[in-house]
Amino acid sequence: MTRVIKVIFFVCILSSSISSSVHARVYLDFTSPNLRKVPTAVPYFNNQSQPSKVDRLGKEMAILLTKALEFHGFIAVIPSESYGGNHDTDWKSVGADLVVLGRYTISGADISLELMLLDIIEGRRVFGRKYRGTKNKNKKMVLKFCDEVVKHLTGELGISQSKIAFVSDKSGYKEIYVADVLGENIRQVTRHKKLAVAP
Repeated sequence: MTRVIKVIFFVCILSSSISSSVHARVYLDFTSPNLRKVPTAVPYFNNQSQPSKVDRLGKEMAILLTKALEFHGFIAVIPSESYGGNHDTDWKSVGADLVVLGRYTISGADISLELMLLDIIEGRRVFGRKYRGTKNKNKKMVLKFCDEVVKHLTGELGISQSKIAFVSDKSGYKEIYVADVLGENIRQVTRHKKLAVAP
């Protein structure tokens, strides 16, 4: 199913990139036969209250961002394990063109998350964002930032926060299901116990 989603996504991106190239500044040309995936580093997010220690939440948010970026098809994330997931890495030595740095603070039930995209080749900060909300919204914050990264690189907003509808016979009958675009939070929509051909 994931392969089919990626194919559909690329068809949509190709058509929208061609039609919008006049209006948007596009850094990556999906129509180019020489397109290569952009090597990107996403080290584990730092908890500002204990910056020298990697905690579970910081690791989970970095992994989620990695999945979302790679889903878009033109970014290859360098495995964090290869450089220890640290922020103070020599990014050129690990082969990164782009780096996303994340840090956060927890206050009771709330989280403050700061993310920034760095261009290692040009030696500059491309952009940064700050998000605040309840801790259970951290995934939404990460995916929103991913979509903005995609927009800065292609001129088109990413689709990390989208939903997909599909048919599955998991229940014994072909029924309609909805899930996050990364395949999480699967929810059955119909219970007809009959043949559902398409969403």
